[in-house]
Formats: sequence, structure tokens, C-alpha cells
Amino acid sequence: MTLENILKLSRYTVFGDETNTDYADTIIKLNTNKNYRRLEARAIMNSPNWQPRATYAYIDILADVYKYDLDSSIWRVNKIEAKFTSDSDYLLVNPINIDINTALEEYEPTSPEYDIRAGFLTLFTNLPIVNVTNGIKLYVQRDVTDLVNTTDEPDLVEPFVDLLALYNALDYCLANEMTTKGREIERAIDKRLIEFDEFMASRQLVATTLTPENKNYY
Repeated sequence: MTLENILKLSRYTVFGDETNTDYADTIIKLNTNKNYRRLEARAIMNSPNWQPRATYAYIDILADVYKYDLDSSIWRVNKIEAKFTSDSDYLLVNPINIDINTALEEYEPTSPEYDIRAGFLTLFTNLPIVNVTNGIKLYVQRDVTDLVNTTDEPDLVEPFVDLLALYNALDYCLANEMTTKGREIERAIDKRLIEFDEFMASRQLVATTLTPENKNYY
């Protein structure tokens, strides 16, 4: 569904008329992009294995620096690799074991580990930390790109794009004290979110155990 159709459906949901301009394009677009991020975040929470907009990000390693800022556009880090000299290969960096008994400033694991919290990435290694351009390679999922043009389409599962219009309609009702209509739309959103969550959960990778079947072939 294009942004143009999302705008029309948003108006129709409120007024029963897709051409009613009481809900201005500029405001619907603002709400659409806000609600787009809301749904994407919900999708990621419900389906950790889903990787929309999966891409790479790089951080330069600086000599004797173990803690680095993470770009705010990064929503989730799926995997980290690092190289500790310019001419070496990237090594897999594992999440830190939170049960370690050593003080973090003294922790030197035999293989590289990392910790992410409060927007910072911390490296732990027993290797020397020297300057390495693009030394840290992150497999990440980034913030969505704003829908701007009428032909733009959200990176959402198509059957659930109507949730953007429902959220947009609710925003209008709340701002204009349309209580009865707002409650009606809230009920519709709740129903669609149940379906959305179930669908996103179905995209999980489910481990399957194969059990040998005993048969007598004689």
C-alpha cells in the first residue's frame, strides 16, 4: 500500500470520506512515520529472528579504547565481528558471559567478547587494542526510512499496512476529542494487533528435532 493510499484510508477511517481535508496531509504523514516506527519495533520484539533492513555498520577501533558509541539509527545488533590488526581477518565476537567473577576492567577472555548497554558497545579481549579502520563489523538492523513521496511504501507485511491508517485515525480522534469514534478504532486496532503478533511470531525459526522411526523392513 502506497503512502497516498494510507492517507486516503486514514481519512476514510475517521470521516467515511477519503477526500476530507480536515486531516491535513502534513499531519497524517507525521503520524504515519511515527506509527511506522511503532509497528516495526513491535514486529522486531515479536520476531527476534526477523531481520528487516539487515545491513552492516562499521566502527573504527582506537588504540587502548574499549568502549564505543552505537549510532542511534541502529535498532538491533544481530552479530559482531572484529579484527585487531589492519591485515587480519574478522573474528566472531561473542556476547559477554554475565556470570563472570572478574572485575570488568580486568576481564581478558581468551576469545573476544562484547557487551551492549545504554547505547555503548564495550569490547573485551586479551589482544592489544591498536588503531584499526573499520575494526568492528556489526550486522545490524537500522531505523526505517521516512515515507515522503505518495508512491513510497512501508517495509511492512502488506496485509497489516492498514494498521498505519488505524493508528493515524486514532491519533486524529484523540487530538479532536472524538471519544466514541476513538474507542471504536481502538477495538479495531486491538483485534488487528493480535493477528499481527501471531503472524510475526510465525516467522520465527523453530528448532526441529528429528526422531528416528523404527520400522521392520524385513
